[in-house]
Amino acid sequence: MTETIDLLKPSNQVSTHASVRVPVQINASECDHISDSVLSLFDVITFDCFDTLLWRNADKPIDVFYALQHQPTFKKMGFTADLRMKCEEIARRRQWVRRGSREVNLRDIYLTFCETLTDDDIQQLSNEEIQQEMALCYPFLPMIDVLKRALALNKKVSIVSDTYLRKEQLMALLSHHLGKSVVDCLHGVLVSCEFGASKSDGLHKNSVAQHKKNTILHIGDHEVADVIAARSAGVSAIHFKQQHETIKTLSRLRANTLSLFDARIREQTPMFTPYKTLLSQFMPDTNTPETTLGYAVLGPLMVAFAADIQEKVKSLSHTSKPVKVLFLLRDGHLPYQVYQTLYSNDHAKPVRISRFASFAASFCDVTNIENYLSEMIMGDRYEDMAKQLLFTQQECHQILNQMKNDHSPQQRFIKLMLTKSNINLIIERSQQYRDRLMRYLKKEANVEHGDTLLLIDLGYSGTTQTKLAPIFKSAYQITLLGHYLLSLSTPAWRGNRSGLLDPSVCDENTLQTLVTYIALLEQLCTTTDKSVVDFDESGSPIYGDSNINQDQHDVLTRIQSATVNFAEEVKAKHSLNTDACMRHQVALGELGRLLFFPTMEEMNLLQTFKFDLNLGTSDVFEMFDAEKGLNSLRERGMFFMEKNLKNMRTNYPAELRYASLSSLLTLVTQHRHRLTLNHSEMSFRRYPVTVIALKKDKSATEVIEASPTFDGYFSLMIPIGQGDYFLGLNFGENTAWLQLHSVTLIPVYRWNTDQESLHSTDIQSNVILEAMTDHGHGLLHCDSPGATLLIKPLEKISNEIKMVRVVFRPIN
Repeated sequence: MTETIDLLKPSNQVSTHASVRVPVQINASECDHISDSVLSLFDVITFDCFDTLLWRNADKPIDVFYALQHQPTFKKMGFTADLRMKCEEIARRRQWVRRGSREVNLRDIYLTFCETLTDDDIQQLSNEEIQQEMALCYPFLPMIDVLKRALALNKKVSIVSDTYLRKEQLMALLSHHLGKSVVDCLHGVLVSCEFGASKSDGLHKNSVAQHKKNTILHIGDHEVADVIAARSAGVSAIHFKQQHETIKTLSRLRANTLSLFDARIREQTPMFTPYKTLLSQFMPDTNTPETTLGYAVLGPLMVAFAADIQEKVKSLSHTSKPVKVLFLLRDGHLPYQVYQTLYSNDHAKPVRISRFASFAASFCDVTNIENYLSEMIMGDRYEDMAKQLLFTQQECHQILNQMKNDHSPQQRFIKLMLTKSNINLIIERSQQYRDRLMRYLKKEANVEHGDTLLLIDLGYSGTTQTKLAPIFKSAYQITLLGHYLLSLSTPAWRGNRSGLLDPSVCDENTLQTLVTYIALLEQLCTTTDKSVVDFDESGSPIYGDSNINQDQHDVLTRIQSATVNFAEEVKAKHSLNTDACMRHQVALGELGRLLFFPTMEEMNLLQTFKFDLNLGTSDVFEMFDAEKGLNSLRERGMFFMEKNLKNMRTNYPAELRYASLSSLLTLVTQHRHRLTLNHSEMSFRRYPVTVIALKKDKSATEVIEASPTFDGYFSLMIPIGQGDYFLGLNFGENTAWLQLHSVTLIPVYRWNTDQESLHSTDIQSNVILEAMTDHGHGLLHCDSPGATLLIKPLEKISNEIKMVRVVFRPIN
């Protein structure tokens, strides 16, 4: 939104006609607010150069140096990006001591690197640096239009820039992007390195001196150098805000993410920003959070994936028959929408092959059945496994009845499944399922015997491709290839699958880190349709029940619509970037940022989202719950994140981000570098508590140290055997006040496992306060040094060895 009130210096607002007002601030989408009427009020229009007229396709100016270090002369001399930055800073310090100015030119910088450089050496280095600037810079056309309109109004137009480039060097750069004819019309080019003063230190005064008795308007992006300093020199100024604060925050977090996940960035390569122009012209404050997430986050990610798919399709175009591109629904829905928006490929079709369908069609022999059991048996989900092996609901119940009270249900289930009659039944039903699937593919995507199919999905190990490729090849002579947004390494992966992010461009730790919490992306990309569980004899899909509510579907539709809108604008404005390195950076940066550094607005938007497991089951999981995560941190520290298929949440990083950035960074680092951490290493702080055990006429006393968890809470772990005695915790000897959070009974062998929460019991009802006053909400006052929290023996005694966890926060 255009501002017309100057909060810094209201008297600087110029208006010679009541009907014409000079904006004091504009954003990237409002350059037309600098109208001809505004320009006509002034004799001279001066422009900042970088980030106003010329933008860089990089995150920061220093990114130029990471490309520059690979240029021939720089590379030959060992003049790295790091040295280029160090030499510039040293040169500026020396200039300050010698002349009282920090302004330097390229020659000063290069001679700091090596005092014996010849003039030819300096010229070669300068040429390469300017050429690299030419390669990374591009004109911001809306502002160039303002400049051209000022020239058309016969205004004196000058460039005022803080730069180490000399006038002729900057003019060469401008001529490359604006054309010599435009640059030749400029009244002047003022650069700080030639005047020995930056804009903040007096360069604007030189501009005023050159244009005596002329009214001057300066336009630039830097609030101090281009606005405050200009107005101090008597120049009217318009503050050009290149990016909305929300976009700036997303860009900064994206840059942090890339630095964490790719060591090559700002070591070997620049950090690129290929969609800066489009994102700068997007205004989140006039859009919903759904639109911002879809346009500014998923938009660049999905466009990068679509471009990568197109490159893969081109690479396969040498085959005798066109490759048929099949987007696997449900998660392939949004990638398909974006791909069709950009390329409209007749050979690309969305098909409904779920993981359930992939397994169901793959049981062609006993080995396949055994492999499936080996993958799934540890989950103890016997009814779901039986359904996947194509037993009817009635048969599943019979199987479960045969397993009742068995001391080893896993072994019993395996034996039942691998009886000869069941093996034959599974293979026969799988063949029938496979035939129905093929009829569906022919009907939906015209798939024929002998085709080559390129399967497109988010990834990650390519279950559909892995399960169906061997049998499709033998039964139908169909070759299945795969291209994924993210592809993990699997046996012989290079021969049959690839990914936008795969082991050829990302290290395994990075890929595994992303995959661990990928459920959020899956839910944002999925179709709102119901899941397919089977196909009828004609090849039409049979849908299961939807377990996701309508509100989530509505939000998802708006997010995906904004994503497609971004793709439409990319296509309309010819902004698609086909550079592979940039695609990888966009994908890694946007995906990693979304998973590990969500904004508060994103968390508020997605907090009610559920994750549909989509394996022929009705299971739905919470994606994250900020308050549950905070409560779990207080109880168990960072070791609360479980991965059981009963009550897990899929995106724990969001919970850690809500609670503490330091906790989140610990998690990222642990995943990224495969650190082995344990409770005792998280902190060396301890809180001693005297514990008394009483049983009949016997007693024992021991001081047990509690370990810190989060928010000042401590966790005290007390072994209690079978739990048949009183416990007394003397808190009064160390504190006057404490806050009791929880008292929990845990089987020892379940402690600190993915099953802990499933087998833990709240036993606060067993607590008795002695010489302690309860002030509500767990706040307890110790009335004397002997104040003790008593825990009664358990009512039911079992053979399990247990422990009690008491979580508390000492107040003083």
